[in-house]
Amino acid sequence: MDMDFKKIIRNFILGAVIFFTLCAALVIVIDPFFHYHKPVGGLKAVLTEKEYQCIGSIKNFDYDTVIAGSSVCENYNNAWFDEKYEVTSIKAIRSYGSIADLSYFLNLSYEDHYLRYVFFNVDPIALANEAKVSFEDTGCPMYLYDDDPLNDVQYLLNKDVLLEKIPFMILKSYVDEYDEGESYNWAQWKTFGTDVALSQYVRLNGAKEMHPENFYETDCEKNIAFLSDLVEAHSETEFVFFFSPYSFLWWDNLTMYGETESYLYDMRMFMNKMLEYDNVRICYFMNDESIVSNLDNYMDVLHFTPEINRFICDNLDNEEYRVTKENVDEIFEKTRRYAYEQTPILIERYKDRINTEGSLD
Repeated sequence: MDMDFKKIIRNFILGAVIFFTLCAALVIVIDPFFHYHKPVGGLKAVLTEKEYQCIGSIKNFDYDTVIAGSSVCENYNNAWFDEKYEVTSIKAIRSYGSIADLSYFLNLSYEDHYLRYVFFNVDPIALANEAKVSFEDTGCPMYLYDDDPLNDVQYLLNKDVLLEKIPFMILKSYVDEYDEGESYNWAQWKTFGTDVALSQYVRLNGAKEMHPENFYETDCEKNIAFLSDLVEAHSETEFVFFFSPYSFLWWDNLTMYGETESYLYDMRMFMNKMLEYDNVRICYFMNDESIVSNLDNYMDVLHFTPEINRFICDNLDNEEYRVTKENVDEIFEKTRRYAYEQTPILIERYKDRINTEGSLD
């Protein structure tokens, strides 16, 4: 009886070892988070979860161009850039556009890749944010970010990876007509338009006192340094920094919270520094009133339709949107006029449809 029991235990242990080994092997071969390698065997680069997949794609994919930015960059199709600039691009995304996090991604890219272009969406909010890498603080799966093979067990024997992520990747690769250029795209699940944009905006009942312009200067300088270090270290790369067109609701919200002057100051600091470099181009879409004054382009105060993404991509080489040492003063004067003069007129137009603090159902 004892011998039979021991045999059962041995067989159970052996079976468990074989089972878990096969599970781990399946994850390594399919690798839906691209932790070990790029797609193989006809599998597609099914990129739908940036916190889990950006880090692996940056390490292991073949590319020479990075599209970096916040959630407003997720609806670019990589093919637009590939065709226009004759490159092979991937996306590096952090939802709130953290400068430190995106700089970390770019430094990682340079370890094994030569980059021809970096297209970098500069989020004014990110310029003002604390200048530190935030992956761990924001709950990213650090077993995919560190270089410790021992904690890979959290990936290799992950129930969700085995039962959900791998079947999803296989389905998208061999059954659905998945477009690899639509990496991280979320627009297909969203509704855009004036009604929806207004419903997402809750306006303060009264404006707060305006911050001094240098309110965020310390963190802004540190964030700019992350990028200037990259630009200086990689003269072979053309860096195209661009400011996306956020709606007039965003400008109104800045004024209500007393942040208009400090954000303008931060953006100007960034431009003054970056205009020193020959391998930098800056494009500014925030003054395009045909976009920012039309709420049909938005789903909230800043997230716009994929058609606007396509417009930005097509116009990154358009001199009309380029910032230079000669026109930067004029650009910011126009922005200031829009924020303080045009935005209140538009708010008045929609005042009966805007929720104010305390009145939202």
